[in-house]
Amino acid sequence: MQAIVQAALARTVCTLMLLCVGYLAPLTANAAQGERVALLIGNATYSAGPLRNPPADVRAMEAALRAVGFKVETVMNANQNQMKRAVRDFGERAQGVDIAFLYYSGHGTQANGENYLIPIHADIKKESDYEVEAVSANALMRQIAGARPKAAIVVLDACRDNPYASSTRGGSKGLGRMDAPTGTMIAFATAPNTTASDEGFYARVLAAQIKTPGVELLDVFRNTTAEVRRLSGNKQEPRVSEVSITDRIYLAGSASRPVLLASIKPEPVPRTAQGDADEIETQSWMAVEQDNSMAAYEAYLEQYPKGKHAAAARSAMAQLNADQTKQTEDSAWRDAQAANTTAAYDAYIGTYPQGKHAGAAKIKLATLKEAQKRAALAVTPTQAGSSFRDCPDCPEMVWLPPGNFTMGSNDDDREKPIHGVQINYKLAVGKFSVTRGQFARFVQESGHDAGNSCWIFADRKWADTAGRNWRNSGYSQGDDHPVACVNWDDAQAFVKWLRTKTGKAYRLLSESEYEYAARAGTTSKYYWGDTASHEYANYDGVEGRDQWLNTSPVGSFDANRFGLYDMLGNVWSWTEDCWNENYSGAPTDGSVWNGGACARRVLRGGSWFITPQNLRAADRNRGTSATRFGGIGFRLARTAP
Repeated sequence: MQAIVQAALARTVCTLMLLCVGYLAPLTANAAQGERVALLIGNATYSAGPLRNPPADVRAMEAALRAVGFKVETVMNANQNQMKRAVRDFGERAQGVDIAFLYYSGHGTQANGENYLIPIHADIKKESDYEVEAVSANALMRQIAGARPKAAIVVLDACRDNPYASSTRGGSKGLGRMDAPTGTMIAFATAPNTTASDEGFYARVLAAQIKTPGVELLDVFRNTTAEVRRLSGNKQEPRVSEVSITDRIYLAGSASRPVLLASIKPEPVPRTAQGDADEIETQSWMAVEQDNSMAAYEAYLEQYPKGKHAAAARSAMAQLNADQTKQTEDSAWRDAQAANTTAAYDAYIGTYPQGKHAGAAKIKLATLKEAQKRAALAVTPTQAGSSFRDCPDCPEMVWLPPGNFTMGSNDDDREKPIHGVQINYKLAVGKFSVTRGQFARFVQESGHDAGNSCWIFADRKWADTAGRNWRNSGYSQGDDHPVACVNWDDAQAFVKWLRTKTGKAYRLLSESEYEYAARAGTTSKYYWGDTASHEYANYDGVEGRDQWLNTSPVGSFDANRFGLYDMLGNVWSWTEDCWNENYSGAPTDGSVWNGGACARRVLRGGSWFITPQNLRAADRNRGTSATRFGGIGFRLARTAP
């Protein structure tokens, strides 16, 4: 349908013409310009993964190619049959021409070793569906090669993220390399097996290069690669996969003989062409109504901003927005109910103060706050802030008051989104990190093999890059230093031993519990303020900055408001949580996040050798469960029955 649209509209608008002054601009270094044809295909209104920029990409390429003498056909939002017919017709138009240029903007992927271009309305649920539902890039190349143009240029701006990757095993890494028939160049918007953004960098830059006189064909694409890399911050790198063109081609003419352009007044629109355009607009609207998606209505309005169905399109978009808002509010309410925390209900009420569930949310919020007050009183007979030991040589523990806090920061993407967390249960946390002496008793009693790890040695040295042997790899130089060089599995073995020994529910802290305990009711970068200071913590590990060149004895600095020591600095602490790159979907009730990359575990608190940036209460780090390093230890938690 869109191919018909563009064919009819082409008769109703002005045509760019070449102003020739005694000559035509050269095609190659030695030949005059002959016939040039182009086919541009732009697919945007996908039901799965709609795209924003293909219409603008196609317009930019169309203007550039018409400016240098190409006869251009465009096809927008085509289904499989429309794409195949357009390519077939293009093959007939390209018979024996000097240059045939094909540009595709839309979704594309590779599956089973072959590249596919994705039409609108493709129904792809498994990998074998690509062959049936999509358009093979190799079949496209065969059509063009069969036309035998003197030179063929194929540009695939189709390496965006595959919207069908979650339902198929393949097709998630962009397009793969392709072989070019004789006389053909194949160019990709990004490197093989990678994806490109939907920002339109590639089309805009390539269009500008095409219109630049004196730039040879290969340099057009080399210059495009360099500029797109710059604009994308080296995240996108266009490639020319294959070139088998031997002539030197200047699309906009050589420096001495450029293509000259003229401004031509629009031709009058014939009544028959206007009638065709009206009919085509109606057909377009029927297809858009059937699709009934935001992307389809946007595409219609972009092509027909004052069309006879423009008002209906805007009304339909408003209804879709209203439906989406309703669905979003219902989803937010379900999430708040599932979390069942004061932070979750507060967030719902803040976003939807007049929402249909606002009354119920306020009742739930009041109920939870009353329960928190009762829970705070229920910490007795052990009062919040008091310490205890479950055995004479057990680690000393401190009861924390229940409460809520705001977790995360805007200083690092890994610390976003900022969210509320409710600690609504009786929690005890180690007053200090587990010490070298405590860990040694565990090894002696349990026979645990902690490996040839540096926690056990006090006399080995590490040399820094200047050869100074000031970093003592024993780190824990005495039994009152925190144990270091223990991995996550060592920490879990210690926890299991202590649980068996005491019959109490010892464990590592969750990540949110650690930040709650470290902040101790503060909102600043560090629990003492917003400026790092060696007066409050052991960090930076630089000779002359403090009296320790590695770990310091536990409790060497003032405790925070909860009565906990060295929550920031000295040694990192293993937590129970699996690693996730950010807080999207993180628990809001203090529980352990068991989903994510569980081969890695979260580290919190910083250590003796880190910078102030990593000392912050919100900072996050991670390590594999087997990692043993001189700045990693652990701290205990215990939940009351």
